Amino acid sequence: MSRSERSDNTQLWRPYVLAAGLLALSGGFLLGGLLFVLRATGASGDEWQGAAAQVHGQIQIVGWGGLMILGVGLHFLPRMVSVPLARPAAARAALRLLFTGLLLHAVCQPLLDDGLSHRVRLAAGAGLISGALLEIAGATVVVGLLLRLGRGMTASAKKRISPAVVGLIGFGFISLWFAVALNGLGAAGAAVRGEALISTRLDSVAVRLGLLGFLVPVSVAMSARLFPLYVATQLPRNRWLTTAALALMSGLLIRLAGELAGSGRLNGSGQIIEAIGIAVAAGALRIFERRRTLPRRVVRIWNDPLQLHLISAYGWLCCAALVLLLGGIDRLGLEFWRPPLDAERHLIGAGFVTLLIFGVGSEMLPGFAQAPLRLPRLRWATLILGNLAVLWRVAPLLLPALTASDGRAAIMSVAGLFDALAIIIFLANLPPRTVPRRSGA
Repeated sequence: MSRSERSDNTQLWRPYVLAAGLLALSGGFLLGGLLFVLRATGASGDEWQGAAAQVHGQIQIVGWGGLMILGVGLHFLPRMVSVPLARPAAARAALRLLFTGLLLHAVCQPLLDDGLSHRVRLAAGAGLISGALLEIAGATVVVGLLLRLGRGMTASAKKRISPAVVGLIGFGFISLWFAVALNGLGAAGAAVRGEALISTRLDSVAVRLGLLGFLVPVSVAMSARLFPLYVATQLPRNRWLTTAALALMSGLLIRLAGELAGSGRLNGSGQIIEAIGIAVAAGALRIFERRRTLPRRVVRIWNDPLQLHLISAYGWLCCAALVLLLGGIDRLGLEFWRPPLDAERHLIGAGFVTLLIFGVGSEMLPGFAQAPLRLPRLRWATLILGNLAVLWRVAPLLLPALTASDGRAAIMSVAGLFDALAIIIFLANLPPRTVPRRSGA
């Protein structure tokens, strides 16, 4: 293998990161903000807006969070298990499949609106089905690559990696596949019916699998491996991590069973178990505890944007756990208070996942590129903008009395702008692509 080919393989993360950022800036945060602008101006209720909202969710989970985690994971996980990535070309193919499928999905689903011509809707239906198939194919390639890594784990890797970490990663990527497959099934059904909206139940299950089945478990697992190295946290409590893994996985399965069976009590029980799993995971990772004392390095949490990104991320995740707990209690029949489902989703997506990406990405990706950030102080901008985005998006939902009903949508529309600016800063601050030197003749 030539030096340039080896360099290309070590740069696998870069196109995933750029694709994730592009999708987040188009069909993700900006589209979400636009939908609230339309709602604030009274232009709401059209079928295409409901379809665009579903597209927004799929782009955020699979495009923004999913591709970013895959980009980091395909670089980091082979090193974690001491097994080289067998087929880097397959990883690049998976990105092309997922990115193209998501683009087709984003463009074609809203075009199935009743107000458009039959020819446009027919073409949009074909494009939507094609996009769904491409997404499923891309997710299948990714799962296949990870299975090969798992089978090739060395004996030493198996000893040093917690079974809870392996279980969370495995469960996470299986959940990703099912989330993509169910969303694709719903998209194909909508295309066949000539409707713009995917079945509400399928969409809800796919979103839940993507958020609490994929993004949260994989993020917790990678945090357990990365935080002691990059953030100087205390070593994880492995028994707590095992308990958290079991609670996150069983809680999600119980909740999904309750939703499919139409059982509010089962659904509520699953929510409570998920909330417990998140709280125990935060305790296992020791993110809110003092940092280790390291030679030649003084860790000051409140002066370090990396530390504050990660504390903010897990703080918002704990807020999501509280929302899950209260919603679960209400579903069990105690009629306490049922928070809006949208709050849970955005506390996890815009709060936990996005701030974790800003924090971990600004620390790890320069290491991957073997070059520093362009301007390290810009991390303060992503910290402030990211937290403002969550606050502007979630506070009107949880505290509706503080905002007038006609201004609530306008306030929430600003959140998309904050996150879009943060993503632009985050991407612009990454090191430039390094070009390998050619060896002399």
